[in-house]
Amino acid sequence: MSEIRLHKDALIALDDGSLFYGYAESKGPFICSELVFTTAMTGYQQSLSDPSYEGQILAFTFPHIGATGICEDQLQSRDSGPCGIIVRDLSSSFFLSPNQDLKTYLQKRSIPCISGIDTRRLALAIRSKNKTYACVMTQDIDERMALKYARSYTKVLSQRQKQAYICNHDYKNKEGFCVVVIDYGIKKGIIETLSQHGCCVVMVPASDPRAIEKYEADGYVISNGPGDPRNLDLDVIRVVLSRKVPVFGICLGHQLLALSYGAKVYKMNHGQHGINHAVIDIEKNRFILTSQNHDFAVEDKSLPESCSVTHRSCVDGSVAGFRSIEDQVITFQGHPEGEPGPRDIAYIVQEFVSMMRKCRAKKK
Repeated sequence: MSEIRLHKDALIALDDGSLFYGYAESKGPFICSELVFTTAMTGYQQSLSDPSYEGQILAFTFPHIGATGICEDQLQSRDSGPCGIIVRDLSSSFFLSPNQDLKTYLQKRSIPCISGIDTRRLALAIRSKNKTYACVMTQDIDERMALKYARSYTKVLSQRQKQAYICNHDYKNKEGFCVVVIDYGIKKGIIETLSQHGCCVVMVPASDPRAIEKYEADGYVISNGPGDPRNLDLDVIRVVLSRKVPVFGICLGHQLLALSYGAKVYKMNHGQHGINHAVIDIEKNRFILTSQNHDFAVEDKSLPESCSVTHRSCVDGSVAGFRSIEDQVITFQGHPEGEPGPRDIAYIVQEFVSMMRKCRAKKK
């Protein structure tokens, strides 16, 4: 059970003037950023280390977080994820984990965490606007300054990966497909899934289009990652498409590929963050549950005739995937590896591998 405290010593100020007081579970310098929420009931470890949340403040609508502690092998990255988290109740005890409790994990990394917040009310406040910025203070609270910072915040993103590197030198699959990942903030689970399908995964920074020319790739993955795709350079995407091998776009990569085809991407009212989002596979005529974490979507009517929509969200009908047969491109808006979440869409990775196999056979 969580300890009982009488004095609330932390503050969340929203850019609309709303104030939420809570308890500082992990203290650090005040932070200002975009505030988003996830409806996931499990998988908080993966969410806390998901690079797609980089630079955002993440609120969990499920009321009790931290009961299973932190398992290092379930983290999706070592130094990427939300810059602050908001919970209703943070568990002070844990089981199953051989490593540490969530509070200690956050404190060691100086990630501010506030508990005692009505996170469902907070989620409703986020949903009511196109975008919500917030200031989180866990020490030296000043309402006036917190509101000022929240209202004047301007988002700045950086691409973290700077050098190319090979993830798995010791793969032992006979086919041994070389997959070059254009890294905008990829999750460990995606790398592991590709490796399990017999791929040697090579990571290349998205900021260096010339780096991909060093590798004879059987296919490319345009990774997930944080931020507004409309602000990113498309040069590396165009280079990838010119290589005439299969390409798989995931989440942000899905949006960037759409932009490279001249399509439009729009900011969603409140995004989709959770592990139980229903999607329809149009080609297979089946419903699947998927893990989603995005604030932008592709405008389907702007896609060229050469691209066909393969998946749609059952929540709002937005495009959840498309393909271009001419360019051997497939995309999916969600996270196919299911870290966290269901793996109903995992078959799309096998489809990507099959595309590489056919492409290699044609070259012989």
